[in-house]
Amino acid sequence: MTQQVSWNADLNAPSEACKCEHDGVPLVVSDDDVGRAAAEIGKGLHEVVFNTVLITPKNGDVHYILGSVA
Repeated sequence: MTQQVSWNADLNAPSEACKCEHDGVPLVVSDDDVGRAAAEIGKGLHEVVFNTVLITPKNGDVHYILGSVA
């Protein structure tokens, strides 16, 4: 099942790359994500919803990244 996060409501509209939390798991927001959200908001949207992708590396921490705009 694909999970979704709202740019403003869930992530508080970060203005730069950062780590947030989603369902108790770190969520990495990249500079590219910030740009994609700004572009969507620039089209007149008040909220941007992203699909999340759970990353489970062999070595390292499990975390989410932002995938496509929902």
